[in-house]
Amino acid sequence: MNDMRWDISCSSFCCTFNGSIESMQRWVKQRLGSATVKLDLREVADAETAARQLHEWVRWQAKEFGQDPDIEVVLFDPERGEECGYGRVWRVMWEAGPFEWAVSLTLGCSMYSGDMGSYGNEDAQVLLLGNKHWYAEPYYGFDIGIIPD
Repeated sequence: MNDMRWDISCSSFCCTFNGSIESMQRWVKQRLGSATVKLDLREVADAETAARQLHEWVRWQAKEFGQDPDIEVVLFDPERGEECGYGRVWRVMWEAGPFEWAVSLTLGCSMYSGDMGSYGNEDAQVLLLGNKHWYAEPYYGFDIGIIPD
């Protein structure tokens, strides 16, 4: 994934970074120490690219949580999704993530909003809403489907 767009912010700095997740992580650690990293998928033209970029971002989140992303995070292509009964769509799954993280992100909110949190905050880590070519929706609270529109 070389063409991902990341919006990076901390208390006194904000910028957009284009590049791989590895180069973005190095850049953040070298220059900022800590920051909120956002993945902007609003301009991604096709569902496959959006799903693959979201999958890489979720894998990074799982690793940040101390989990093994090879075990905890799954990407289904449309064929596998159909075989498993989710329909013929791209699907990113992370059962060990924060409670209902996928519901929160698809509503345009922080993945940490959860059951009792505020769904009106503006701290979404992934920007999914407003794409003209696909839309995102959860099936359960721990997965996001990227569906061609």
